Amino acid sequence: AASLVTISKAGPDDLVLDPCCGAGTILVEAAARGARVLGGDSNREAVLAARANLAGAGFNASFAAHWDARFLPLERGSIKRVICNIPWG
Repeated sequence: AASLVTISKAGPDDLVLDPCCGAGTILVEAAARGARVLGGDSNREAVLAARANLAGAGFNASFAAHWDARFLPLERGSIKRVICNIPWG
């Protein structure tokens, strides 16, 4: 997760999206670099894990949502970076 965030050059005040966030490790790493984060997953347990990991790292856990990444509730042009470890299987 840290390497993906580094490669993306996400920085302070960038809005970073992880549409398939799983346990939220990319969100935590991006938030630790000052980025604003938004993530979600189709798996409810993953969203709960992401929220717990964000909160445990001292970040706002409300930025992890249960959703279908094919139909994101986002405004066009609102995201600065998309960082994702695409799910396989």
